[in-house]
Amino acid sequence: MTMMQNPISRRLLSLKELMQAVVAVTLVATTFTAHAALRIEVSKGQIRGIPVAIVPFAVEGTTTIGQDIASIIEADLTNSGRFDPIPRADHLSAPSKPEDIKFKDFRLLKAEAMVIGRVIQEAPNNYRIEFRLFDVFQGAEGQLEGGAWTGVEGKDLRKLAHRISDVVFEKLTGVPGAFETLIAYVARNGGVENRVSELVVSDYDGDTSSFPNGGRVFTTSAYGGILSPSWSPDGQAIAYLNGSSSNFGWELSVHWVYEDRRE
Repeated sequence: MTMMQNPISRRLLSLKELMQAVVAVTLVATTFTAHAALRIEVSKGQIRGIPVAIVPFAVEGTTTIGQDIASIIEADLTNSGRFDPIPRADHLSAPSKPEDIKFKDFRLLKAEAMVIGRVIQEAPNNYRIEFRLFDVFQGAEGQLEGGAWTGVEGKDLRKLAHRISDVVFEKLTGVPGAFETLIAYVARNGGVENRVSELVVSDYDGDTSSFPNGGRVFTTSAYGGILSPSWSPDGQAIAYLNGSSSNFGWELSVHWVYEDRRE
């Protein structure tokens, strides 16, 4: 995959720096507001982001896939602070294939780039996902990137949407995206005498729908709570300490997140 450095990116904050700062603030906040779901919100960014049109993906073979891939991509790019997605209501057309694009429709909206795609059902709960990224002003010759994935299960559609966001972000800014990042955090409810601690995992944007049990990995009312969650290099498991009622006082546990299995 080739990379194209966009001059606009030179005057923007690094996504990683921005995400680190926002995650740090949000994780601290959850210790005081344990009943709230983790939500990362970027309230300030550059004065004007790159105008981009994320066209709703066409769905072929089913009408209930459970995830709106284009909406996830649009939210990712918006949250980065570097993009200014054009509202769907303003789109003059909704192409899903290159031959269907009327580039003049998107030039009128002053979009500099556009993303189109399709979700094709190959079997029950099994899909092929296609996407393409275009430079609007270069027209049909301006495809900057594209890709296709087959055999995608419904539970993995959101993860794949984040991956597409990473590709789009890097292609337009020259900076690697971080939208596939996973977060583990400890939420605490109650006072010292009746405190309940819960280890939760989520996507970078706080969504837990892709994980078993809504992202709730482990819950304990033990006095010691939960300490030091740490991801395995492959992102499949988390190691953590929990203050159990065992003779040793503490347990070191490893939880395979997607298998919902703990040792």
